[in-house]
Amino acid sequence: MIHKRNLFLTAMAWGAIVTGVLVLFPDLRHTIVGTLHLPALALAVILAHYLTGDGLHPPEVIGWSSFVAYTLCYWIVVLIFYVMGLEFYLLHKVLHHLDDAQQHLIPVDKGGGIGGAVFDGTDPQKALDKIGLALQELEGKRRHHWLLKQDDVIGSLDDAPHLVAARAVSRSEDSLTTKRLLKQLAGKISVKTSPAKSAEIMKKLRNDAKRFSAGGQSGTQGKAGGSPPQPGTA
Repeated sequence: MIHKRNLFLTAMAWGAIVTGVLVLFPDLRHTIVGTLHLPALALAVILAHYLTGDGLHPPEVIGWSSFVAYTLCYWIVVLIFYVMGLEFYLLHKVLHHLDDAQQHLIPVDKGGGIGGAVFDGTDPQKALDKIGLALQELEGKRRHHWLLKQDDVIGSLDDAPHLVAARAVSRSEDSLTTKRLLKQLAGKISVKTSPAKSAEIMKKLRNDAKRFSAGGQSGTQGKAGGSPPQPGTA
């Protein structure tokens, strides 16, 4: 998620720097810097043609306006591609946590247990714990970057990892960061099982996340408000 205001401010700052450099050192217009701004010249000619009727001699105000507008748009596009690459890089740095998480989500037939019970080897809390570690690391780095917008759905990163994950996964439709992470997890599970089995496991994970999230909220409320009154007490 791009922080639009910061993106625009950064583009304006870089645009101002480039404009200032070209004003102070006009010879740079004949280098690669000037070549990159040829579209601004074309824009000035087009605007002058429609506004003044003389596209061969655009007024200085139109020339500078075209230059500034092009420079701003140029830096916005460059920064958008930079942010996209940064999001991809940060996401892939935490995928090793998902390798650990899937081990607690894929059922394993361990045979009959005590009294003939069959254990599938899954542990949703441990899985959420690993997902929470990934979210804490990923969102922690995102929140320190000027061009990335904080994911408010994830909330506080100081909670226990499994509660961070439970809160985020249960509301993943509203969290682009969590959605991307879960898509990677589903892909990893799909490789080891099947697409249908992966969808089933991910559905169960979301249900478990809602349960843990509700339990965590209840526990917080209980600490804040004290123990509920017992029946028969005044």
